[in-house]
Amino acid sequence: MKKINLNIDDIAILHNLYSSKSKLVADFKDREDFFLKHRYKMYIAFAEKRKLSTLPRTPYFHRQRAQIFESLYSSGLSSLKYIKEYRQRNSYKVCSLCGSPAAGTLDHFLPKDTYPEFSIFSKNLIPACKCNFSKNKNISMIYHPQFFDFIENRLYYIDFLIVNNSINYRGIKLNIKPSHPYYKLIESHLKNHILKCVDGFEDEMRIRLQSLYDTPKTYIFALDSVTISSKQQLKKIIHNQLKRENQKFQTPNSWDSLILASFLKKEVFNDFFLRVITI
Repeated sequence: MKKINLNIDDIAILHNLYSSKSKLVADFKDREDFFLKHRYKMYIAFAEKRKLSTLPRTPYFHRQRAQIFESLYSSGLSSLKYIKEYRQRNSYKVCSLCGSPAAGTLDHFLPKDTYPEFSIFSKNLIPACKCNFSKNKNISMIYHPQFFDFIENRLYYIDFLIVNNSINYRGIKLNIKPSHPYYKLIESHLKNHILKCVDGFEDEMRIRLQSLYDTPKTYIFALDSVTISSKQQLKKIIHNQLKRENQKFQTPNSWDSLILASFLKKEVFNDFFLRVITI
């Protein structure tokens, strides 16, 4: 999960698009200018109020016209070059919907076959992994990564115990209090997107937790060059690595960050400390 902060002037993009010589936009300015600007404003207004799932569709939007907007997304027109740059810039970073380490595509938060006018709207494009293919159509149950600042905080942790040197996985839990104003939304996103749309998510978490426990030096780089003598020293090293990784991926909600931070929980940290000083 990752907060997306784009600095895209969609109105300027439209103006550049109108001057294109492409047949796709031959008669756009007169027919589309007011309509698109109005719909863009509506999108932002509904999203900011967390009501994007109720944004009315355009009943008079003919299929032929809709196909033009859908085609623009993959057209490669110079006025839309930001789409390709946006995709390439985020290809090997964190999925903004589930936190996986491979955001290989751009997802239309509102699907372009239902809302074609938002095919090229930057606020509707989010870096995502394959979880976007099975994304719940009821988007009121998940959060939009361009409109919720709370994503900049750590949202989840993994609940587990260490028993006889094995990970006893007990699930992923919310790292926020029930009094949080978006508690229900964050809980719903976990249940209805992460756990449902990420194939094998919990098995992957078990494997990664066990691997980190078995070979901590492989994951915690500073352990190669220092000898741990206290719990406080180990905590500081883990916190420092988390800080670097969070800065690198611009989120505390990547999978690697989630796993490493979970070892700081008091239920397992003492056991992990003993493991680190005895191997």
